[in-house]
Amino acid sequence: MSISLSKKRINHSDDLNESSEKEREHGTTEFSRKSTDYARAIIQRTLQKHEQSPIKDGCTQSAGIPVISSEENEAIHCRNENGQDLSVQSTLTGTIDEQRLESAWLQTAEKCMPGSLSHSRPEKNQIHPQNGTSFQGDMVLRHSNHWDEDLNQQIKALKACDTRKLHTMRKLQGGLITLPFLRVYCTVTTSLLILIKKTWNMIQDLVAILFFVGILENQTEGSLGDSNSDTGGFSAAFGPLTSPFGETFFHEPAGRFSDGRLIIDFIAESLGLPYLSSYLDSIGSNFSHGANFATSLSTVIPQNITLSQGGYSPFSLDIQAMQFSQFKSRSQIIYRKGKFSSKLTFIPIGGVLKSLMPMKKYFSRALYILDIGQNDLTALFYSNKSADQYIPDAMKAFSSSIKSLYEEGGRYFWIHNTGPLGCLPYVLWQDPKELDSLGCAIVFNELAKKFNRMLNETVAQLRKDFPVAAFTYVDIYSAKYLLISQANKFGFKKPLMACCGHGGGLYNYDPKARCGTSIKKKGSQVLIGKSCMDSRKRVNWDGAHYTEAANKWVFDQIVTGDFSDPPNSLNMACYKHNTL
Repeated sequence: MSISLSKKRINHSDDLNESSEKEREHGTTEFSRKSTDYARAIIQRTLQKHEQSPIKDGCTQSAGIPVISSEENEAIHCRNENGQDLSVQSTLTGTIDEQRLESAWLQTAEKCMPGSLSHSRPEKNQIHPQNGTSFQGDMVLRHSNHWDEDLNQQIKALKACDTRKLHTMRKLQGGLITLPFLRVYCTVTTSLLILIKKTWNMIQDLVAILFFVGILENQTEGSLGDSNSDTGGFSAAFGPLTSPFGETFFHEPAGRFSDGRLIIDFIAESLGLPYLSSYLDSIGSNFSHGANFATSLSTVIPQNITLSQGGYSPFSLDIQAMQFSQFKSRSQIIYRKGKFSSKLTFIPIGGVLKSLMPMKKYFSRALYILDIGQNDLTALFYSNKSADQYIPDAMKAFSSSIKSLYEEGGRYFWIHNTGPLGCLPYVLWQDPKELDSLGCAIVFNELAKKFNRMLNETVAQLRKDFPVAAFTYVDIYSAKYLLISQANKFGFKKPLMACCGHGGGLYNYDPKARCGTSIKKKGSQVLIGKSCMDSRKRVNWDGAHYTEAANKWVFDQIVTGDFSDPPNSLNMACYKHNTL
């Protein structure tokens, strides 16, 4: 299963802009008027605590120490004994927003009385909107070029104090303050402002990251299934794939059983999302836009034959659903911990990890994609069980997993049926008795059709059981069979032969020398499971999976809704969202 966020599908502009421009302007003006008195009161109490003169129209420290005026055009500056300014004025008007005003108050108070902010400071000192907004939950961050300019001006002012007025300051203080102390004061204060400026630059980078995550708010993608949608789970758990897997698009193995992208990757691209990270892959994963729980060789019903015995993945559909439940709970713990330790310095604790996790509300807006069943049919064919017994049991297990996802908030489901199993080289290599006109094994395809009929009936029942949810049943079988039956028409050739493999012949498939297999020859490893010359013209990649070109062709057919029930396009998969 995979979960993704998309900026294309649903527009929640009301969520992203709760107040009008007029209301925000009024709120900022009102805040500025009230908060001016508040800031002055802070500085008043601070100076009184240190037995300084009361504030009267601003900070009345001695010459050379930064002051703030309460006039209409306020300024932070240094003055000499004649009252002349040494720095460029930084205007702070009554309508300035909370960001710049509070920053100026706090920095000035710190300069007037170093250390005072540790005893008395406003309860809020967050960066608030100015130009261009990005959202991450309820926190709003906006870029401010003016604040950056203010910092530069204040740094210049303090440097002027340091180099020009130390002797004058000492004289006006009656010689009570030593020159070394004044040098340390100006140097430390200047250093603090430089540190604040660097922190501000870091915050600007963080804003860009939050904006990227925020625009994806309204769509997430989750995937459960087998190797048809595995983007790295099997490789992370049991060892990486080798070349030539991934050679066409990624130019290296990328955890996908193909030469390039899978249908799930094209779905992500269509929704404007990055490719889904596998839940089992702990290195470099980003789950803010979704997660992929699919692994190769997975089944709906847990199998008794393990991988070491040549069997199947332990991560059956029920286990994947449990992993999803754990992912949801643990990701929210991390998300809640991703808060700032200091509203003044904006040093993040867990902020980076938080940016890699989805918000809680995304789970109810996500598109849950399921593609599984092919391995169940293979296991069924080679077992002593009856299809009339096995497939209904598989449907019960499937419904149980859907119910689990629903209880965790899932509401939108995109469900693929299984493809024409009898047209795959790993089946045809076994020389089945009956073949259809295309050369596909009839018994395997009939088994796949039976599975798909019951899956369609199961999805219909799920719609009745969960009327609030939206279920889209996608006929992958028909799309793939169409491609195989008319391969030449669509620019493909040899649809029943593996592009990557060993052995040649009709199918180029050998279970003992599969795609990527190497043998030791004269002391060196020699690749014998090689790929064909041009995989862009081939349908089958390695005997069991499709090439990137074939995956793209199938995606182009199903994305329109022509193979879906109901016939909704991918962008309308959450079609009930607008009717609730």
